[in-house]
Amino acid sequence: MNEERYCPICHGKFVEKEGTKSHEMFKKEIVIHNVPYLHCDNCGEEEYLYEHKVNMLIRDTYRSGLSEADYV
Repeated sequence: MNEERYCPICHGKFVEKEGTKSHEMFKKEIVIHNVPYLHCDNCGEEEYLYEHKVNMLIRDTYRSGLSEADYV
């Protein structure tokens, strides 16, 4: 990430991180590993760097009948 981004809640500086995130889709938990995201150390707000790609991966994982996927 080249430009600094700031939290829309508290205006603190976002820090780029990578980790495992859980989502619920139609009462089924979907876990995505190695997801890049932004985290505000000030208030804890988080945003995905590539939200569309994450959403597509969650959808495809659910449709495949799987409960976990790796963000690659």
